[in-house]
Amino acid sequence: STADKRVTAVVGAFSGNGITNATSDSKISLLDGKVKLLPAAFTSGTTRIETDISASAEYTRDPNDLPTIPALGRDRLLYNGQARVSCNTVWTEGEYYAAASNGTTVLNGFFIDAGNRLTPAVELALRFEWLSKHPVSGIQASLPIDRKYLAGVNWYPIDFIKIQLNYERDQTYSANGGYINFQYAVNAD
Repeated sequence: STADKRVTAVVGAFSGNGITNATSDSKISLLDGKVKLLPAAFTSGTTRIETDISASAEYTRDPNDLPTIPALGRDRLLYNGQARVSCNTVWTEGEYYAAASNGTTVLNGFFIDAGNRLTPAVELALRFEWLSKHPVSGIQASLPIDRKYLAGVNWYPIDFIKIQLNYERDQTYSANGGYINFQYAVNAD
């Protein structure tokens, strides 16, 4: 739905996939919702500034949904807020996210990205990630805070394909790594 063409809201309900038993396919197991302010753009001469803000939440009682979230009981809630600002070819974006189980926070974190689109096909990007996993009684011991730094080059050979070459520094575990990521947009215009 759209309210005064400024806010969009999307809600979804998803059924189980039969992993736990053959009858779970008929039950709704995951609820998902997202609210997004429509992007705003301001232009002055050759400078164009754009903003984009959204928030979402997912709730489940099925242990097979959101499996990476530690559970104190059956209830799991994941929620986040996102913002992006760009000025011509330079952009920055961030997201805060948290998860709770039976009303107790089990993890929270954020990331901040910044980049510059050098050409229509090549983009440089930097990223910082921070994640705190809270100990869950009987499930986890004390956990370190995860901190990662990433630097990468994104290449868009055609509009709906993105290839990323990334270097990652995991500050928590004093580890370095590199990887290639390939993304394909199924709903490309």
